Amino acid sequence: MLRSPLLTARPAPKGAPEPSLDRLAGNESETSRMAMASAAGALAPASTTGPLKTGPILISIAEARIISGLSRSAIYRQLAAGKIRAVKGGSRTLIVLQSFVQHLESLPPATFRGSG
Repeated sequence: MLRSPLLTARPAPKGAPEPSLDRLAGNESETSRMAMASAAGALAPASTTGPLKTGPILISIAEARIISGLSRSAIYRQLAAGKIRAVKGGSRTLIVLQSFVQHLESLPPATFRGSG
């Protein structure tokens, strides 16, 4: 039986940092952190006494997926149905964050049946 070199565990070189989950996940992890931070900043309640806080007005489809957990197809279906507003920035489709948040808030609550 042949062993795949990809499945063979090799020790890390001496002095090399241990791989972390973030490092193993690659750019997706960084993208996730950036999307979540931008969404949190945009959705945070604005202070009426302090300086005006503005977050992103537009988000990418990828950021919308990360923020909501919805699939890419589901987001495009909602865009086609007119429930989410988007604009074109060059060749990119960018979702208007406010319309996306309103759509997510309009979703019905989940209901669960008892196990009895």
